[in-house]
Amino acid sequence: MGQDLVALVAVLMVFSVPIAAILTTHHRKVLELKLRLQGQGSENVRSEVEALRHEVRALRDTTMQYDLSFDAALERMESRVGGIERAGTTGVTGSAASAANNAPSSAQNSYVSSAASSSTYNDETATLRAGR
Repeated sequence: MGQDLVALVAVLMVFSVPIAAILTTHHRKVLELKLRLQGQGSENVRSEVEALRHEVRALRDTTMQYDLSFDAALERMESRVGGIERAGTTGVTGSAASAANNAPSSAQNSYVSSAASSSTYNDETATLRAGR
């Protein structure tokens, strides 16, 4: 019985070494595949994050252009109002009736103001588009 047990252990040891090698090789290959798939996933995430950064930069540029355009329009309007106020305060030399007779009608003022604003807006839009 002792010799049978030694023979059985010897046979098991001889066949267990190749089986262990096969199993460890398989386990190593499975881990390599998992790591490779994780690496590709992180590259996809990086490319998506980079695309989002590019979009945010584009949006930031667009909002800055609109902000600058709005500031320019506001400055022009302040300048116009200041010019109108100066013309109104320095131009009052005669009576109120003569000022009323010489002043253009409100319809004429709104048309001129609207045409000037539209022209200025079109000029600014063309300038912004040309700058892109």
